[in-house]
Amino acid sequence: MEASPFPLTPPRADGIVSPYPELTPTTVRETKAAARAPRAGSQVEGITMAERRGAGAAEILTIRDVAAYLKLPVSTVYRLAERRELPGHKVGRQWRFHKSILDDWFRQHAATVRVNVLVVDDEEVTRQFMVSALQSGQRRILTAASGEEALEIARAHDLDLVLLDLIMPGISGVETFRQLHSLRPELPVVIVTGYPDSDLMSRALEIGPFTMINKPIDINQLQKVVDVIVGA
Repeated sequence: MEASPFPLTPPRADGIVSPYPELTPTTVRETKAAARAPRAGSQVEGITMAERRGAGAAEILTIRDVAAYLKLPVSTVYRLAERRELPGHKVGRQWRFHKSILDDWFRQHAATVRVNVLVVDDEEVTRQFMVSALQSGQRRILTAASGEEALEIARAHDLDLVLLDLIMPGISGVETFRQLHSLRPELPVVIVTGYPDSDLMSRALEIGPFTMINKPIDINQLQKVVDVIVGA
């Protein structure tokens, strides 16, 4: 796998390290995003800019458009679409959605859309603290006391976010992250750790993107991170 372009200790906003620009709009990430930005006439998720203009950009939405519009995680929108629980159609391998149809669907189903958040920490008091801080009517909070238990839950449930301790008995947080990333590469992971500059963080950065917040946990910071990733 290609090494991560993010430094081990990039500039932090409010003690958070994250690929989400709303949380840490660092120069590194802005530069990377600019390098990925499509040129005029190039394809964005299979649609050229000319095609977007012709179809009406306000009416035809991509997975990421829908996630932003409904304030849901990309992984949740993708899961709903694949299960045909969200009104859309595929063009090649990419999902497309009509905004007017989506609006009707959302008015009927807004109260039933829930996100699944998994909290993984070997300390019960920490798990309970995070559950109480994050619980809401739109969230189902699952807990695991070990990496092994976390992987079992990930195989059995459609998760939208994982909050993961870095140092645990048995399978470490890094190895748990590696296996989660292998199972669901698009699944957002937040590493919660008191060792932000350790070797383990360096190894985690080689696996894939993630968000990091420090222990001891600041409740406002925790809620902000989760609200940005899965919605309030």
